[in-house]
Amino acid sequence: MRARMANAMTLPFAYAQRRDDPLESVVLVLCGALLIGVMLVLAVIPSAIVRGRRARHPQNILAIGVVWGVVAAASVAYPAIRRANWNKEHNLQIQTGYYDPQDVHDRPNWPWKTWGGVAVAYGALLGWSLMSRKPTNSAH
Repeated sequence: MRARMANAMTLPFAYAQRRDDPLESVVLVLCGALLIGVMLVLAVIPSAIVRGRRARHPQNILAIGVVWGVVAAASVAYPAIRRANWNKEHNLQIQTGYYDPQDVHDRPNWPWKTWGGVAVAYGALLGWSLMSRKPTNSAH
């Protein structure tokens, strides 16, 4: 009997349970689809420029553009999901009453350096597609 009372005394007094919002999954899927669509359009632009100029090997620029799109989408999606999960956990901890709302020391940071690198890579890809030359017609 004493063991049960000792265990009951160690339970926390405040309790908050996270409720899963059904619209949260729909919003996540729609945002993911929008992100993939935007990155796809951005990845195809350099290839369209090269095809319009009738340059050689437009498939190389398309392949690099697709790789860029995957990296760019991942560099946006992963930190956004981490931040959303942190916000949920932070709010849940605040609801328990044992957490200071001003304490945000463990909040995930946005990857600004990574996004800068992705932007520079896209600029280089655009520059490469604009610098590509038309094939010369050499009569043999």
